[in-house]
Amino acid sequence: MPDESVFGPAPGWQMPHIYHEQEIVDLLAATRSLPPCGGLRPCTYETLFGLIAAAGLRVLEALHLPDTDVDLE
Repeated sequence: MPDESVFGPAPGWQMPHIYHEQEIVDLLAATRSLPPCGGLRPCTYETLFGLIAAAGLRVLEALHLPDTDVDLE
């Protein structure tokens, strides 16, 4: 079996990155500058990433939430 210098490291599991509070604040602020200015896209991404951060959801969990999971009252 050749060592890593031949083909590089074997693909596999990587340690997940745990975002610090300031990184989340910076990420949410960066979404506000997405084009088009004043459009729906910046609000959508800020809401999506905020939901993921606040609720600890995975991306697909957040994207597949049904309307019945929302309580506006």
